[in-house]
Amino acid sequence: MINWASIFERRKRTVTKRKTCDISHATGESSTNAASASDTASLGVARGKGTDICDGNEQVQTVPPLGIQDFIERAWDMGFNSNGRLETGGIKGTRKFIGTPEAQALFKSFSIPCTVKAIRGAKVEKPYQELLNEIEAYFEQACGADVHTKIRSTDLPPIYLQYQGHSLTVVGFEKTKENKSCLYVFDPSVRNPQAIKKYSQSDRLEKDEPKIESIIRFYRRGEDYFRKHENFELLFLK
Repeated sequence: MINWASIFERRKRTVTKRKTCDISHATGESSTNAASASDTASLGVARGKGTDICDGNEQVQTVPPLGIQDFIERAWDMGFNSNGRLETGGIKGTRKFIGTPEAQALFKSFSIPCTVKAIRGAKVEKPYQELLNEIEAYFEQACGADVHTKIRSTDLPPIYLQYQGHSLTVVGFEKTKENKSCLYVFDPSVRNPQAIKKYSQSDRLEKDEPKIESIIRFYRRGEDYFRKHENFELLFLK
């Protein structure tokens, strides 16, 4: 199963609209530049809540916190995707990873509307292309008619993206002038770069744009990253 804990354990960042796109604290303070205006055609970004910053950028392993395990077990008791208990043998007090069905069950148990879309191989459109098109359409629905604005901010919640062996929290979409697409994500297996800490409460953001561009690459996942996978699952909150 896939590690989904970061969606709840790590609170999301807010994105505010500036001359360039900023990933910011829930208070509205800038923390890091999300795209360079010089090479970006358009960008949609989800809003969320603040998060803590970790040192370094090394790979890390996370497992569902016990509170999340309790909530999922409770959702199964309520009849939401209850076959998950049979498939996993139960998760309470274990280090088992959890996936899209468990995420969906948890949200529904709290009466939070959500939908799941599965993207499978063996179609005319390659799976990674369908994935990127689906996420682009999601952000575009809330971006309004101003197609000339380079950075467009939305109030949409983040997307939960699962593929074989891993999961990501999608908070933005980018389309370059070369018509290349990429996602902005929070990856629970990669710590945030240490350099981002000095910008989290700094007014030097725009002065240091070249440095910010080198930092933000840790949050980009492009076509080459996704093309090696054949199956994806997306969970959208309504």
